[in-house]
Formats: sequence, structure tokens, C-alpha cells
Amino acid sequence: MPSSEPVLCDTTPLRYFALAERFELLVRILGGSVRTPRQVLDPIEDFAVSPSLLSEISQSEQYWSRKAQTPRGVAAWNRLRALKSCQDIEICDLQQGEELQRYAELRSDDLPQEHGLAAPLGRSKSAVMAIASTRGWGVVIDDREAHMVLAAVSPGTKVFTTRELLLHGAGPGGILTKIEAELVYADMREWGYRGAFRCGIADHPGALVVSC
Repeated sequence: MPSSEPVLCDTTPLRYFALAERFELLVRILGGSVRTPRQVLDPIEDFAVSPSLLSEISQSEQYWSRKAQTPRGVAAWNRLRALKSCQDIEICDLQQGEELQRYAELRSDDLPQEHGLAAPLGRSKSAVMAIASTRGWGVVIDDREAHMVLAAVSPGTKVFTTRELLLHGAGPGGILTKIEAELVYADMREWGYRGAFRCGIADHPGALVVSC
């Protein structure tokens, strides 16, 4: 399970656990620390650079800052900004050698054609996959294209989705009740979470099904 081994998170779990105001739950599910690459969250980046070069959390932060004239926008902006100072997040940088080489391969212009993708993989997903597959860690990724590529280039890498993390938290001996998990899931859906891709099936349930 995720808490028994290192797991590297893409943007989705950080974004939606934070927006649902339950980021501490993600920390507990993952055993006390949320690992993510700097392409997902960079606590010290310069906002003067091109928006396309910002981490994905900063891009989300900027999106909600433009909606800060509403209570919902202010809440989202503050919750995402708080991630920059969270002591329970471990930033993992790409290391010289195999990790950077694998990252470059995943960002290659040839990758979409090789794997039948509509577009290249983003910086954050490529970093997550490069780091995790090289270090033998699991990953938390919801994106269909990323799942397909990872299954091809690193079939031994364990893959979890954001929804599966929540299910794990509400499973036998978990830290949530079924009702609590369903409320968190409903909040995530309200903030825009649209399910995950797993085993060739797009997962878009209206409710979280928990077996307790």
C-alpha cells in the first residue's frame, strides 16, 4: 500500500486534497510525507518567468488569484498558496545521469507518435515518471496518457490514483470512515476532480464506493 513504500505524487492529489481542505489527510495516507518533483511544486520559484515555466501548483495558484474577487476564489488561492510553506512536502529534484536522460526521453517530440498520444507529456508528469521509475518508487498519477506510457517504459512501477488513495484511507483499519471519505470525495468533485484512468477504463463515478 502507499504508506509502506516511497510514492511520488503528480499535481492532481496535491491540488484536490488541498482544495478540499484535507491536505493533512494525504500526508497521513502517505505515511507522513508527500513527495513531489519541483515541476509540480516549487516553493521558491520566480513568478516573473513565463507562466508555462511555472510549477503546476503555481499555475493553479495564478488561475485562482484571478478569481479572488469571489469567496470561492479566495479560498482556493489561499489553500494552494499554503502548500508552498507546508513542512510535510518533500521536493524531489531530478538527478544527473539516468533520471535526467529518462526525463528528456519522456519529453521528446517523438514520444507521442511512439505511444499513440495526442500531445507530448507535460513537465510534471515526465518528472514524476522519470524519478519514480529510476528510484523504484510508486507514483500517484490520474492521467490516461501517463498510465499508458508508464506501463510501456516501466511496467514494474506501482501506480496509484488520487481516488485509490482516498479509498485506502477509508479501507479496513484506515483513518477515515466511509461517510467521511465520501464527503471528501464529494468536495474534490465540487472543485473539479474528474476521476482517474485505471486499467483501460476512465473512472468517473458520481460517488465513492467504499468497502468496510
